[in-house]
Amino acid sequence: MQNENTGIKSKISPVVLLRTIYHSLAHFSNDLFLAFFAPTLPVLIEQMHLLKVQAGILNLGMELMALTMPLVGHLADKKDIRKYMFLTPAITALCMSSLTLVPNFYLLFIVLIVGGLSIYFYHAIGPADIGQVSEKSLGSILAIWNIAGQVGFLVGPLVITAILTSGAYSKIPYLFLIGVLLSIILYILWGKMPQAEAVPHVEETRQRKLDSAARKNLVRQFIPIVGISITNAFIRSSAYAYLPVYIVEKGGSLWMSGFAVSTYFGAGIVGNYIGGILYDRIGSKWTTAISLLGFALSFTVTIFANGIGQLALIAVVGIFGFMLMPTLMAMLQKNNPQDRSLTNGLFLGFTYSITALGSVVVGYMLDHAATQSVFLINAAIGLTSLLFVPFLVDRFPTKIKPQAGES
Repeated sequence: MQNENTGIKSKISPVVLLRTIYHSLAHFSNDLFLAFFAPTLPVLIEQMHLLKVQAGILNLGMELMALTMPLVGHLADKKDIRKYMFLTPAITALCMSSLTLVPNFYLLFIVLIVGGLSIYFYHAIGPADIGQVSEKSLGSILAIWNIAGQVGFLVGPLVITAILTSGAYSKIPYLFLIGVLLSIILYILWGKMPQAEAVPHVEETRQRKLDSAARKNLVRQFIPIVGISITNAFIRSSAYAYLPVYIVEKGGSLWMSGFAVSTYFGAGIVGNYIGGILYDRIGSKWTTAISLLGFALSFTVTIFANGIGQLALIAVVGIFGFMLMPTLMAMLQKNNPQDRSLTNGLFLGFTYSITALGSVVVGYMLDHAATQSVFLINAAIGLTSLLFVPFLVDRFPTKIKPQAGES
């Protein structure tokens, strides 16, 4: 009976509850405003007469800021910089709500860089921080965190598309005030959080240094992840950045394009949940294989569809596509309990950056070849990512170098 009571208490722990609420809201807030980019892209292309490769470069400017994530994550493992996370919704909102008012390509590139710095500062710290509240259900907890972001990506395109289709571009900057309000709420929540209990093993984490064995362990874990990320980058950028543009080019409305983005990320809510649950039940390799195979095949079918049928297929693409993130994140955090922020930063930083580079390559291809042909090539490349799945390292034994004076 005592064990049962202890289990109940752990489920309603204020640390678990407040941290889950805080990070769910923070992730939702950042991704809500980040989701403005894809639906706005067709408008920016028309307003500024951009080539598709230029559109890819804009995305690259924002996503390359993900390269700062390992540095932020490593710093977070040494010093407590989590208290600054509350600022990110306001900064992200300021940048993403001003896109249609920026007068030229170069200034727009700078605005997106600043927005990217804000977005990925939070993403470098948030998953590692929330991942420490429960080891037993790590996959499920990270799935909840990812779902909060997907809800942001679901709502964001609907909000910005409603304003864009009305032609009231001058009202978009007022959305910045929502970001300020969300930052204030996060500041209040952080003040109520029992900080002393929030980060177990923090002293050991801050003192830990990666020796050569630990670095080799990380390299071994990341080799297959790098392979999966590179081969999957082209189809991911096609599905996120260029599928909405493709819909408009085929005669679809801006509403249809924006709703497609919301459908993709809304279905990702289901995908994140399924990915987290499957990881806890069958591990990373099978879950990753299901995600990669389903993503490539469903995307291939989607590009030949139209109307409501295409939207339904986009939902399937989103489900399979977003199963991957919570799976690999949970795997890395279980493998590296004392370097959560560092490994999370390395993983997300590389994944987002390589996808952004892929978007530039895809943009160049689309400027010189038929869209359907480019999408089919990208889907075929995506299937090759399955070759790296057997090499994933699940539950890798992390050795901790003993401190001086310890036996």
